[in-house]
Amino acid sequence: MERRTPAPTPTALQCATCARHQAAAAQAEERRDYSRASDERVLLARHQQSAHGDAR
Repeated sequence: MERRTPAPTPTALQCATCARHQAAAAQAEERRDYSRASDERVLLARHQQSAHGDAR
């Protein structure tokens, strides 16, 4: 069974840090660097929790 972190849902207003982590995760996926993509999704979730108070 493959376990993947669900992609964050898009929001109308997004900060630059959120956008950077999402873009980096997408770019890593395109390059098939799944470890880096996972790292970026974790960093995004941590950022959202600390900066926005949620896990958008």
